Amino acid sequence: MFAFTLSDVVQSHSAPLMKRPFEWHLLSPLYQDPRRAYHDVRHIQTLQREILCLQIPEDLKMWLEAVAWTHDAYNDPLLGSPGNEDFSARLLNTSLGAVFTQEGLELAQATIELTAHHSTTHQHIDPLSALFMDIDISHLGASYPVFIRNSQLISEEYRHCGVADTVLIEGYHRFFQSMLARPQLYYTQMYEHLEQPARDNLLQGCEETGVLVSPPQLVILEYPSAEE
Repeated sequence: MFAFTLSDVVQSHSAPLMKRPFEWHLLSPLYQDPRRAYHDVRHIQTLQREILCLQIPEDLKMWLEAVAWTHDAYNDPLLGSPGNEDFSARLLNTSLGAVFTQEGLELAQATIELTAHHSTTHQHIDPLSALFMDIDISHLGASYPVFIRNSQLISEEYRHCGVADTVLIEGYHRFFQSMLARPQLYYTQMYEHLEQPARDNLLQGCEETGVLVSPPQLVILEYPSAEE
């Protein structure tokens, strides 16, 4: 299994990516929306704590924090991915993007779009983008109670939009299956220790949701054929 080293990340960008610190207060009101049960300020603060612990240059930390604040700025559960990520990335075409250098801006937008599915190969990803993606899904490798609590909070965001529990259960079951099918979840040595705990959590979640999924519920998610 391939994993970028800390040296790979640090040496990936010798030119500055940031002109000045990101103006996070401009996006803070978006994360105060009461319909955000998981993708709120607490989520961003969790990512920030991870970033602050990294032994990397300050410019790269500032870039990671800017991406952390931007990547979930637009959050419509019914729109889903990659629509939310596309809208979030476009925010950087406004004055918010002025804090980046051109290289930093292009990399930030590409990284935000990658978080739509968190699926790629190391041959097609920048080491810094890989690091942010690992940080963003580090919660998958938390203790199982925390893993389940995060899943429940995300479910609350869908319930606010009127999504039925039967649909949520089937959606989670398919999500857990799709993540388990990936050859690799984490792409950096700093987070590869979470690979097995995350897979254990996903497997247990898949087994538990699988018990609750029955054929009648699957019909809810089927689209009518062209002849109907």
